[in-house]
Amino acid sequence: MEKQRTRLEKFILLIAYMGLIGGTLFAFLYSKGVLESGQDMCVPRAIANFIFIEGASILGWAVLKQIVKISDRLRHIENKMDGLE
Repeated sequence: MEKQRTRLEKFILLIAYMGLIGGTLFAFLYSKGVLESGQDMCVPRAIANFIFIEGASILGWAVLKQIVKISDRLRHIENKMDGLE
Protein backbone atom coordinates (compact mmCIF):
# COMPACT_ATOMS: atom_id res chain seq x y z
CA MET A 1 0.00 0.00 0.00
CA GLU A 2 1.43 3.31 -1.09
CA LYS A 3 1.38 6.14 1.41
CA GLN A 4 -0.67 9.06 0.15
CA ARG A 5 0.21 12.20 2.05
CA THR A 6 -1.69 15.44 1.84
CA ARG A 7 -0.07 18.74 0.92
CA LEU A 8 -0.20 19.82 4.54
CA GLU A 9 1.68 16.71 5.67
CA LYS A 10 4.30 17.22 2.98
CA PHE A 11 4.62 20.85 4.03
CA ILE A 12 5.04 19.84 7.68
CA LEU A 13 7.77 17.37 6.69
CA LEU A 14 9.49 20.06 4.64
CA ILE A 15 9.41 22.44 7.63
CA ALA A 16 10.70 19.67 9.91
CA TYR A 17 13.73 18.93 7.76
CA MET A 18 14.43 22.60 7.06
CA GLY A 19 14.31 23.26 10.80
CA LEU A 20 16.70 20.41 11.47
CA ILE A 21 19.21 21.56 8.85
CA GLY A 22 18.77 25.24 9.70
CA GLY A 23 19.12 24.57 13.42
CA THR A 24 22.32 22.64 12.84
CA LEU A 25 23.78 25.43 10.71
CA PHE A 26 22.72 28.08 13.22
CA ALA A 27 24.18 26.10 16.12
CA PHE A 28 27.46 25.66 14.25
CA LEU A 29 27.75 29.32 13.25
CA TYR A 30 26.72 30.62 16.67
CA SER A 31 29.18 28.34 18.44
CA LYS A 32 31.90 29.37 16.01
CA GLY A 33 31.19 33.01 16.81
CA VAL A 34 31.41 32.34 20.54
CA LEU A 35 34.74 30.54 20.04
CA GLU A 36 36.14 33.39 17.97
CA SER A 37 35.19 35.95 20.61
CA GLY A 38 38.13 34.82 22.74
CA GLN A 39 36.38 35.52 26.05
CA ASP A 40 37.01 33.56 29.22
CA MET A 41 35.30 30.17 29.27
CA CYS A 42 34.29 30.50 25.60
CA VAL A 43 34.92 26.80 24.80
CA PRO A 44 32.46 25.36 27.37
CA ARG A 45 29.94 28.05 26.47
CA ALA A 46 30.27 27.23 22.76
CA ILE A 47 29.85 23.51 23.42
CA ALA A 48 26.82 24.08 25.66
CA ASN A 49 25.22 26.44 23.12
CA PHE A 50 25.77 23.94 20.33
CA ILE A 51 24.24 21.09 22.35
CA PHE A 52 21.20 23.12 23.45
CA ILE A 53 20.46 24.61 20.02
CA GLU A 54 20.97 21.26 18.28
CA GLY A 55 18.78 19.57 20.89
CA ALA A 56 16.01 22.08 20.29
CA SER A 57 16.14 21.57 16.53
CA ILE A 58 16.10 17.77 16.94
CA LEU A 59 13.18 18.03 19.35
CA GLY A 60 11.21 20.19 16.90
CA TRP A 61 11.99 17.78 14.07
CA ALA A 62 10.87 14.79 16.14
CA VAL A 63 7.61 16.43 17.19
CA LEU A 64 6.69 17.32 13.61
CA LYS A 65 7.60 13.82 12.39
CA GLN A 66 5.37 12.31 15.09
CA ILE A 67 2.47 14.53 14.00
CA VAL A 68 2.78 13.18 10.46
CA LYS A 69 3.12 9.62 11.76
CA ILE A 70 -0.06 9.97 13.81
CA SER A 71 -1.83 11.31 10.74
CA ASP A 72 -0.66 8.28 8.74
CA ARG A 73 -1.97 5.94 11.40
CA LEU A 74 -5.33 7.70 11.52
CA ARG A 75 -5.62 7.48 7.74
CA HIS A 76 -4.80 3.76 7.88
CA ILE A 77 -7.48 3.18 10.54
CA GLU A 78 -9.97 5.22 8.52
CA ASN A 79 -9.24 3.14 5.41
CA LYS A 80 -9.77 -0.08 7.39
CA MET A 81 -13.06 1.22 8.77
CA ASP A 82 -14.26 2.16 5.28
CA GLY A 83 -13.40 -1.35 4.09
CA LEU A 84 -15.54 -2.95 6.78
CA GLU A 85 -18.73 -1.12 5.83
